[in-house]
Order: sequence, then C-alpha cells, then structure tokens
Amino acid sequence: MYISINEAAGLLKVNIATLNRWVQKGMLNCHRTEEEITIDREELVNFIKRTGFSPIEFEQIDEDEEAMAQEVDERLLLTRAINRGVFTKLSDPIERNALFSKAVDLLAYVNEINFPRNLLTAKLIEREDEISTALTGGIALPHPKNSTELHFEKSIVCTVFLQHPVKLNNDCPNEIDLLFFLFSKNPSEHLKLLSTIARLVNANPELKNSVANTESRKDLVTLFKQYESRLLKI
Repeated sequence: MYISINEAAGLLKVNIATLNRWVQKGMLNCHRTEEEITIDREELVNFIKRTGFSPIEFEQIDEDEEAMAQEVDERLLLTRAINRGVFTKLSDPIERNALFSKAVDLLAYVNEINFPRNLLTAKLIEREDEISTALTGGIALPHPKNSTELHFEKSIVCTVFLQHPVKLNNDCPNEIDLLFFLFSKNPSEHLKLLSTIARLVNANPELKNSVANTESRKDLVTLFKQYESRLLKI
C-alpha cells in the first residue's frame, strides 16, 4: 500500500523534512510519479526495524543539525571531527554488533559514505575482535580496521552514550558506556584523535559524566571546545 509523504510523516510522527532526508540519502525507498512521491507503508515499517532507531531519535538528530554550523578553530581536530558526527544516547540494551551497525547508520545519516555500510560495520567488528579499543573508566574508541582504505574525505567522530553498558571484547572485562567512533581521514589524523581523547580522559576524570549530562551535539561541541582548547593551551 502506497501512501503520500504527508501521510507517512503523520503516521511516524516526524516532520516532512526528516522524511525527505531519509529519501535523499537513500535510506528509504520511494515511488515517484509525475504527480507525487509516495512510500510503501511496509517499507516504513522495515526501515524502522532495520535501523533500530525510533522516529523521535531521528528528529532529535535533525534538530541538532545547527551544531554543524558552529565555527571551530582548525587546530581543534577532535572538536571539528565531533562537530561533523552525531551524538546520541541509547536507553535500551544493545549487543555489540548491533551497536556498531547503528553507529554506521548514524554516520551515513549525516555524511555521504561511498562504500557499503555492512563493509564498514564488519571492519569495526574485525578491529574490536583483534584488539580491544577500550580505555579506562568505561570509555572506548572503536574504529574500523584499515580505515584509511575507506577514504573518508574528513575525519568524523560519532559519540554514543549507553544507559546499559556493553562488553566489546571477551578479553576485556570492562563494560563500556561511552563510545567515540573514529572514522579518520588519514593515519596522521587517526593517531592525533586517539592521542587527544586518551589525554583528555586522563586529564579530566569528570569527562564521561559531563558527556552523560550533555543533551545535544551542539552542547557536546561546546564542551569539547573547552577541553581541547585547555589541553592545547589555545
């Protein structure tokens, strides 16, 4: 059964701009005629099941797009990467592989990626199975194996806070509730991002709690501007 864009937005309780964004990014299939664009109702249901996100979560991402407009000093590599990514909090329990897949969906939602999402998810899992990316204090820095082969045009960090911690690797007993997913442009920037986050975590024991109390990516960018500027003495 095909329904109009307006009807689909009403059923999902999202605005039309959000629905159009899904279509434009190829995340949701539509049917085009000379007169209108329609969407298969079953496709909407499958989309929500496939991504694991509720419409409300997508709306929150859309509302947070203004953070992208913030000007960030070029020297603040980490903050700029966070500004290009997405920040979300997940309230439901989730297992590791599903979490990694969801992080890739987040990345694809705000950035163009020129390779299959399942490939990127597989590379995240492969890296984590080889060597845990966990730091101390329930923080981890997942990143795809051989990420530079994927040719990201700019470094991006997607930040995820979990209400229910998850184990990432059987060899690492610590449960993780704060993850910075690193998608790096090149090896040099990758090492700088890893180093900067590790130094910030060591220098600021309250960092995780500060992130947990942050409500939007705009506020997260502001927070890391302060942290990274202080670290670099800018």
